[in-house]
Amino acid sequence: MKNRHYIDDPSLPELPLFKEGGTREEQVRDMVGFVNGVRATSLDAYRDLQESGVLGNQELAIYKILIGKPSMTLQEISREAEIQINAVSGRVNGMKKKGYLVEAEKRVCTVTGRCVIPVKTNV
Repeated sequence: MKNRHYIDDPSLPELPLFKEGGTREEQVRDMVGFVNGVRATSLDAYRDLQESGVLGNQELAIYKILIGKPSMTLQEISREAEIQINAVSGRVNGMKKKGYLVEAEKRVCTVTGRCVIPVKTNV
């Protein structure tokens, strides 16, 4: 990646708030990920999935929505992604089987008001 020279500048202080040790680049990535509300590892996982072609467009859209969120119900995903619920259900089930998503703690859905089992990323 271009313009990384500033990351490895030895005159800059360490950033111990996020990660002890590691390279300066890892520290900066962790800090940026934290500031944006998304862990750098979650973004890396998303980019890996995107580049690998393992997941289709709808699956990637769903995964991207879930990054950085504690959990979402299928109806919440459907509303935010603007994908019909039957498609969301199929994609989520497939991603759970592949291990990309896991079930989270039961909670009330903000769309339906019902107690359901939401999903979250497995990162």
